[in-house]
Amino acid sequence: MDAETMALLTGLLGTVLATLLIGGAMLGAWLLGRRRGERDAGGGNLDDANQRLARLEQMVQRMSSEIERLSESEQFTMRLLKQQEKVGEGQGGGKE
Repeated sequence: MDAETMALLTGLLGTVLATLLIGGAMLGAWLLGRRRGERDAGGGNLDDANQRLARLEQMVQRMSSEIERLSESEQFTMRLLKQQEKVGEGQGGGKE
């Protein structure tokens, strides 16, 4: 073989190897992404889901207690306002 043929075969072999390397990397990335997607879609960790659900329940309970406190505060404020109205009516009615 002469030098020209060797250079041509070396270039061709390099191109084929580079194509296989890049194709293999792309295939591996695709398979890895597909596997992760399947795991995230339905095959997730049950313990993680239970922990998330427990945190959600705690947040709902906290919100419920805060809403109850706000409601009690509003009722107390309304009672004070009604008492002030009664006191104001009693004072205003006597002066006229």
